[in-house]
Amino acid sequence: MGTITQPSSIVTDFASVWATRQPAHNGDVPVPLELASGEGIPVFITPYTAGNIAFMRDVVDNFRDGHPVYGFEAIGLRDRTEPPRSVPAIAEQYLRAIRRIQPHGPYLLSGLCGGSQIAYEIATRLVQSGEQVGPLNLVNAARGELDTSPRLDLCDLYDMRLASLAQRFTATDLDADLDHVMQQMCELQWLDEPVPASDFYWRQALWAASYDAFVRCSLGRLDIPVNIFIAEESAHDPEVRWHDIAPRSTVRSMEVVTSAQITSHPAFVTAMRDAFEQVSA
Repeated sequence: MGTITQPSSIVTDFASVWATRQPAHNGDVPVPLELASGEGIPVFITPYTAGNIAFMRDVVDNFRDGHPVYGFEAIGLRDRTEPPRSVPAIAEQYLRAIRRIQPHGPYLLSGLCGGSQIAYEIATRLVQSGEQVGPLNLVNAARGELDTSPRLDLCDLYDMRLASLAQRFTATDLDADLDHVMQQMCELQWLDEPVPASDFYWRQALWAASYDAFVRCSLGRLDIPVNIFIAEESAHDPEVRWHDIAPRSTVRSMEVVTSAQITSHPAFVTAMRDAFEQVSA
């Protein structure tokens, strides 16, 4: 990756970055990325809080068994469209896109990390409309509504995110060390490709909006099979509790770290192939 040049005109404070967002238009339908072409019932994947999904192209062949796979990026990730500010609002936009590709079920959905709540909400809406869904497969899934941390506003979440990145990647000056930080984020798959410095800060503002929606979400009951795959280090987090709202849920922990590693794990691969068999029966 080449060196990033940050012009002096680029601003990084939250208010200025957030002010660059573009108005959303009623009826807009996000276009998912085709992660793999194929035949049969498609799989739709919702993104984690960083908002990117293209990295999944490298792993979907492990589990898709010839089926097409579509992945959603966070709304506004590339065009700075103002993102929806709640999980139900995000789910509704994704659901419109899903129905354009697949008007009727059975549906196969999967969610990554914070996107698990979005996939869960989409599944709930489909079930309520009489469609067949599932099994629902969620990766590193936690419930933001169970987070007991103090609620922060978007500006504070944005500042917290920047401070967290600087600490994680030992950047004493985030602006000066941005090239190093972004290299590390690409390696962790928090970015799919290098982006301009100005876009980097927009994406952290978008992260703040996504996280705010995540912690303010309240999920309802869903009575379908739900498989939750958790990295072992997160298995005992208080937010990893699903059985009270999804009584047919099963949580599996595994000795991996990233979401991509989970989707390559034999347990996940087996669950996806079982899902294909069930919806094709």
